[in-house]
Amino acid sequence: MTRLESLQAEQGLEIKMLSERKRDLERRVNIMMDENEQLQNTMENLRERTLVLEKQCHEKDLQVSAHTHTHTHTHTHTHTHTHTH
Repeated sequence: MTRLESLQAEQGLEIKMLSERKRDLERRVNIMMDENEQLQNTMENLRERTLVLEKQCHEKDLQVSAHTHTHTHTHTHTHTHTHTH
């Protein structure tokens, strides 16, 4: 085998290795992109749930403050008990 042929064979192997490495990296990138998309969806769902929970908490707070507000008014009058014998 001439020097040129051995260089070409070496180059061929290198190209093959680089092609395999490129395919492997592309596969990894695709996996990471899928994972990233799943995480984005999870984040979106969590954001929506957080908003719903915040809204519910706010409504509860309003109910509680309205309840305690009316509650204080109902207990301002004094009870008088008269006993008859």
